[in-house]
Amino acid sequence: MTLALQASNGTSQERRRFRSADVTNSHTLAAVRIPRGQPAEFRAARTCYDHLAGLVGVGLHDALIARGEIREASRDHGDIEVTAPSSGLVAGIALEVPRVASRRPAYACRDLTERTHHIGGALGAALCAHALREGWVERLEGTRALAITARGHEALRALGISLER
Repeated sequence: MTLALQASNGTSQERRRFRSADVTNSHTLAAVRIPRGQPAEFRAARTCYDHLAGLVGVGLHDALIARGEIREASRDHGDIEVTAPSSGLVAGIALEVPRVASRRPAYACRDLTERTHHIGGALGAALCAHALREGWVERLEGTRALAITARGHEALRALGISLER
């Protein structure tokens, strides 16, 4: 197998593209992105600081936008705004989101393995705390990876979140 890493400086962020002459399995390329020493669950679900990342975090971000519960408030700063504060998943956990002046309420955080966004900030932390408390995910000792439970798979399916990419 031959992989070539090409780096080029774009606007303000370095962009990396993987090019392969003989790799046909997308899972092989996905595995390249997982930091050394991390379990297979790392890509599916993990923490990024105190919020959810990986397929679960990205899935929640995309599902909540599709459901109209959140929207991008600012492309320049990546801010996210709650649009349906009285209904849906966000309404159920919004009371748990602490109002801290030094912390952004919600923003689009770039995901390490999925190369798209998950939800950061106070809302992202509240979503992570909710997923842990409700038993959707469980921490794996010694890593940021999270195991998705049977209850978690059911909850994610109910939200329209697919863990296949």
